[in-house]
Formats: sequence, C-alpha cells, structure tokens
Amino acid sequence: MAERILKPMDYREFGVTVRGFAPRHRIFNRYILQRLLGSGGMGVVWLAQDEQLGRSVALKFLNDSLFQDPTALDELKRETRKCLELTHHNIVRVYDFIQDKDWAAISMEFVDGDTLRNLQSNKANGVYEPLELEKWIWQLTDALEYAHNTAKLVHRDLKPANLILNRRGDLKIADFGIARNVTEGHRIHQDEVSGIGTPVYMSPQQMNGDPPTVADDVYSLGTTLYELATGRPPFYEGDITHQVMTAIPPMLARRRQEFGIHSGNIPKCWEDTVARCLAKRPQDRPASIREAAESLYPQSRFTTAMQALLGTDDTSVIRPSTSPSSYKPPTTFRPITLPVPPPAPPPTIEIRSPRRLKLPRQAWIAIGSVLVIALIGAAFFATRPIRAPQLPEPEQEPPTTAPPEKPPPQQAQAPTLTTAADLASENALIQFLEKLRGQPAVARPSKNLNPEQLEADSRARAFFNEGKLAEAAEAYRAILKSSPSNAHSLANLATILASQGDNKQALKFASRAVQSEPNDAFARVTLGSIQHALGQDTESLHTLADAAALDPYDHVIRRFIGVAASGIQWSALAERQFLESIRLNPNSAETHLDLAILYATATPPHIDRARKHYETARSLGLPPDPRIEPLLK
Repeated sequence: MAERILKPMDYREFGVTVRGFAPRHRIFNRYILQRLLGSGGMGVVWLAQDEQLGRSVALKFLNDSLFQDPTALDELKRETRKCLELTHHNIVRVYDFIQDKDWAAISMEFVDGDTLRNLQSNKANGVYEPLELEKWIWQLTDALEYAHNTAKLVHRDLKPANLILNRRGDLKIADFGIARNVTEGHRIHQDEVSGIGTPVYMSPQQMNGDPPTVADDVYSLGTTLYELATGRPPFYEGDITHQVMTAIPPMLARRRQEFGIHSGNIPKCWEDTVARCLAKRPQDRPASIREAAESLYPQSRFTTAMQALLGTDDTSVIRPSTSPSSYKPPTTFRPITLPVPPPAPPPTIEIRSPRRLKLPRQAWIAIGSVLVIALIGAAFFATRPIRAPQLPEPEQEPPTTAPPEKPPPQQAQAPTLTTAADLASENALIQFLEKLRGQPAVARPSKNLNPEQLEADSRARAFFNEGKLAEAAEAYRAILKSSPSNAHSLANLATILASQGDNKQALKFASRAVQSEPNDAFARVTLGSIQHALGQDTESLHTLADAAALDPYDHVIRRFIGVAASGIQWSALAERQFLESIRLNPNSAETHLDLAILYATATPPHIDRARKHYETARSLGLPPDPRIEPLLK
C-alpha cells in the first residue's frame, strides 16, 4: 500500500480501529505496528513488521461497521481467500485475513511508492499525456488480463488511487481484496459494507447491483484514463448516479479546454477508446482490457513496454549449446489441451556458451523441501535461512462439477506441453519457453476439501509452521485416507517428506499429485524440484518446463528452470530464465545471485554483468557469498 498522510479528523472517522494503536504496538501475537500509512474505504492501514516471516506488510484494519457485521465479514473472508491465489507481479499481494475478538485486518504486500493520483497532483498541469502512461497501461493490462482470465476475479474499484508506482517505476494494482468472483451472482450491498467500489468510477451495471463482469473493469478503466488525462473523472459533481446512468461526458480535449489546460494533443484513438469504455451498455465497450489497450496504442503492441517480454541481444549474451539432447520425455503426466490464443513467434537470438554452472546438490534438496511455500509468495532457498514457512490455504468451497451449458466460443486450441522435439536441444527448449509469453496461466484446480479435511489441513499447516513435521505429515496422511487423489494434500505431503530428507517417498507422492492434476503447476513444480534433488536433472527440467507452460508468470518456476538448466550445461537457457524471473520479480536477491554466478563462470566471463547483479543481490539484503566474490576481483 502506498503512503498517504492522514489529517487529524481521519482518526475520529475510524473510531476504535485507530484509538489505542501506536508504533511498536504488538497485535495478533505476530505483528509490530510501525507507522500509520493512510486510510481506505474499509478502514485504516498501518505499516507493520511480520515477526514470523520477517517482512514488512501493510495491515488494513476493518472499520467498526464492517467488523460488527458477521455476514459482511464472512464474505470478505471468502474474497480474501480467493485473492491469495493472485500472484501477478503487477498486483499487490494479499497474504492473510487475521481476526481476534477485538480486531480484523487484511495483511498485504507493502509497496514503497505512491499512487498515480498523488503523483498526478504534483504535475505542473495536473494531467498525464498518453505517451507518459504507455508503460503503465501495458502493465495494468497484463495484471487485469491475468486476474480476469486466470483467477476469474474482477477488481470493481479501479481508480488512480489504487494504482501504485513503486520506487522502480513499476505499476501495482492495490485493493484486489474487495474484488468479486466473476462466476458469482451475488455481491455485498452498499448498505451492508461501505467502500465496495467508488461511485464516480462505477459502471451503470455496478450501481444497479448487477453481477460483476469484466465490463465493469473496462468501464472503470475508462474513468481512470479520463481522470489521468484531464485531472477529473467524467462525472465529479452533482447527482453522480444520474449522470453515470444517463449523461455522456465531454471529449477529453474539450474537458481540458474547460479546465484551462493547454498541453499536448489527445490522439483520436484515445478519444474513441475512452468513449467506448464509458459506453452505458456493456456490449458497446471493448470486450477486454487488452482490446482497450491495443486500441489506445495501435502501433506499439510489441514495442517499448512489451519489448521487455521478448528478449533481445541486449539482454542475452550466452550462446546456446549445439549438442543434441539424448533425453526422451516420459509418456505419463500428459496435460489437457488448453484454450489459449496462439502466441507470437519468438525472435532469433544469438548467444554464447559458458562453462558449467554447478550448484551444490544439497542446495536443491532444501529447495525441493520448501517449494510449495515458495509458490504462494514466500520463496525459501537453499543458501538462505528458512523462516517460518507456511503451507498454502485450501479453498473452503468445493468446485461445481456441472459443465457449462455451452463451450466458450472461438477458443483457439493450444498444443500440448513439452514434447520430445521441444527437449531435443537447448535452442528448442528456449523457443518453447519463449512461445509462452502472452499465454494466460491455467487456473489452479480447486483443493476440493470437505469441512473435516479443511480442519485437518489447517492443523497440518500449523504443525508445519511450528516445525512439527511428523505431526504435519500424519495430518495429511489422514486426509489422503479418505481422498487418496487429492493433489493439494499429496503435494504438501511430498514437501514435508522432502523436509525430513526422505526424497524417494517425496518423489512418490509428488508424482501422484501430478497424475491426479496434470494441469496443476503447483504439483508439477513440486515434482520437478524433488527430481533435481535426486539427481534427475533432465527429468526435472522437463517437469519444470511444463510447470512454466501452465503458469508462465511465476518467477520462482523460472528461477528453478534456470538452475536446473545450468546443471546440464544449458546455460543460455539458464540465462534467459534468470532474466525472465528477474523481470517478473526484480526484488529476488537469490535470482540476481544465480545470474551473477552464471556470468562470472561463463566462457568468456561477463564480469561487468556479474558484478552488477551481485551488487543488486547485496543491496536487496543478501550476505556476502564466497562462491562469487573471488571471481569478481
């Protein structure tokens, strides 16, 4: 969450949710409050230190009216649980919902930066020009397309105040904690929970209380762009509801003239696209956020902001191996064909071959044992101390088994995952992984646990967090007695067994998890890490590549592919995957270190690049590493 200075009256507005709190106050037996960050529609936000995980978080405390409404509170708990699955690098992560007898709060990623609204107020004319917004609009597009197509969530409160720029200048979308599930037909009414959506950014359908759809976010995108380009939303005074329902706002250029803003010209494509987004009828709006973005920037779909996704000679310097691979992939674990649009062809890139990068085998054993935790946002790596890992929360509600009445229209069929041809050479696998860019991730299958199993899962996670691995394993075995094919429990049991050093048994349960859910990246990457810990390098690379195909946006998967590739001397592939992992998560000190070692040991070595990434890793808190420091002298 971005920081905003509170006025004195804000303390009174939120009553006892603020009174009594002070810096260094300990709450929920886990968090140390540091400073007040600001306020939102549901309550106040504090910066806090999570003692268990050793990281800074933003705690959004719910206001009294929400805390005292059991129905609304239960609904927010369910929505928060769904948002735990959102792992896009341009979306503020939701970590947990915490509650005791006095307070309730949502724990979120702390973003050190500021909102577009606050930054806009500091501009000379108080407006952004279309070209200034291009990079951020593509990042916003990627994040919302991921949420809409993969997680099946809509935001429903998109506005400049919920768009945060971090210190690196990257955009993050905040407040997905109040998003509604696309497939649900119910909502929290405004008279039950205040702050679910902001009227001046709401679509007519949202104001009417209709079920949420992607079209609501498209409308809110239009109001956000209108405000960023003119300084005000389309309707900002008078009877807002009536205007949203019936009025047509002035064109962007005309509104600028009304406000006396004499700045750059508004392109016609912007005028037309924003007007379409603000259409009263959903069918008259762009069908998706990506369609709107491509209409705003018709000539730059694969330039500027998108160029970073494609990889160029400027970012890759290592040449791929020309030796053919002798690996033959297994015939098991075949995936279901995925409905995705065809990807753009990858570019031809020249790279150079290095010496073998070898990480300690013990490192991969530790990585395998904590992989499941890494996939839910707390990555633990072999050379770093492990602090309070947590197993993932299951979903409370079983999935519906009824098929849709009609299949989605005009869906392109993607090819199956990796084949023998994709693994025939290093360059073939590079091209396979590059084709994944732009494809949606496959939604993670439901954990499908009944109430009794949910309770057992909760006990198992508690045991695991306390270091009681035997008790945690026993709890998951109990679940598997009644549900032997539950992939969630199989993968978690595999993680626990690997933590105990029993990698052969861990391999058995991880394999069963993949057999149960072939399209679950969570299960595949668990299997891949354990395979590598057992010395099955090529099998591990195959499994991890399939995991990336199922979730192209998981930076941890990309990093593990990089380390696995270095183990079989496919260092050009390793370089690209480390770079992709850093693009997805620039703050991973371990990945910067991996890439620094790769560059320092290449033939010829790339010391300048190695030094740059090692310095970045150190700046992110990594201690000195004896493997690379002698190479940089």
